[in-house]
Amino acid sequence: MTYETVAIVVSIVFLLFLSSGVWVAVALGLSGFALYIFRDGWSGVQSVGFLIFNSLESYDYVALPLFVFLATILSSCGIAGRLYAFSAALFGRFPGGLLHANIAGSAMFSSVCGSTAATCAAMGTIAVPELRRRKYPEGIAVGTLAAGGTLGPMIPPSLAFIVYGVLTDTSIGQLFVAGIIPGIVLSALFMGYIYIRCRIKKDVPVETDVPRGEVLRLALGVWPVLALFVGILGGMYFGVFTAVEAGAVGCLASLAIAAASGGLTWANLRTALREGTHISGMIMFVLVGGMLLGHGFSNMGIPQQMVAAVSDAGLGPIQFIMVLTVLYLLLGMFLDGSAVLVVTMPLVFPVAVAMGFDPVWFGVLVIIFCEMAAITPPVGVNLSVLQGVTRAPLEVIALGAAPFLVLLVVMVGLIVAFPDVVMFLPKMMY
Repeated sequence: MTYETVAIVVSIVFLLFLSSGVWVAVALGLSGFALYIFRDGWSGVQSVGFLIFNSLESYDYVALPLFVFLATILSSCGIAGRLYAFSAALFGRFPGGLLHANIAGSAMFSSVCGSTAATCAAMGTIAVPELRRRKYPEGIAVGTLAAGGTLGPMIPPSLAFIVYGVLTDTSIGQLFVAGIIPGIVLSALFMGYIYIRCRIKKDVPVETDVPRGEVLRLALGVWPVLALFVGILGGMYFGVFTAVEAGAVGCLASLAIAAASGGLTWANLRTALREGTHISGMIMFVLVGGMLLGHGFSNMGIPQQMVAAVSDAGLGPIQFIMVLTVLYLLLGMFLDGSAVLVVTMPLVFPVAVAMGFDPVWFGVLVIIFCEMAAITPPVGVNLSVLQGVTRAPLEVIALGAAPFLVLLVVMVGLIVAFPDVVMFLPKMMY
């Protein structure tokens, strides 16, 4: 049996595992395990333990649980509610009202969270009761929350950037800095669409202006979080500390912020540690399975064959990105963003490097693809999270999020046409 045939068989086995309801991490691991058996028999299994240990001993992985804990401790002390209230006071006066707060609040919460599902759950829990009380249309209300959640992987500190950086040996600090401008532009695209849509349809309640004194009072309640975001990114930008050190500094600062706000109780600390351990363990579990599968494909020379196939097909950079866009949209129908990232990077990244793409620029592009997966039915994680929060039908949430999926594709076009949207800040780093 040729290696190409083995790769196709194992890919089918992987899809069968997924369709049977097996956890993604288990499906990845068992499929990778099968690759080693097909290639070298049971003797090949002896290298699995060494591979897992060798893959996870990277020092950069320490940043992952640190940034997860930073997010969980701030979430447990009620920071999401204060960020949403400040966003509503600041942007509620514009056509679209609290829909802008869904995007702006998610963007600000992403600056301390880094997870699409956590952002979506936190903001959805806070916003949905208020949106329903004020009789906002259900579709666009939940659609903006689903879209706001996609900002989590883009606006640093991002867990997806950490995973991509380790998988591809790319600077995590540069990835964090590269995500700043695209995150702002993407937020502006979302809010611009809301503004235009609500000016045309006029089906959203008009919010009253909030006095400047109240806006200032709310701003004072969130400034420590914004200062934390600037401090972490500024420290990495100027080379004061690495991504791992930034995570440690951020953890200490988040504990100080929680204590100053009165939210640092033993109960909240236990909750933060428990949730942080759960999230970190889940991500590491997926990474282990993905590495087994990815290394198995690499040992068979599948990435090299893909590079040769792309070269023989005569695909240029634009055509390659168009193919990737369609591929990730299809994968997003069956896998969440983190699984898509882990499954595809061992295969796609060598092709991208061979075509001359900058690893940092390509990383931002891939994270946008993963954001698409988060709102692509039927498996989109944001859709599932919001269905749990709102009890709304999945089709209503998916239709509400559909315009924002189109805007994510538009964002891909923008960074392809204007690469400096991504590379301007990383080029200026220390």
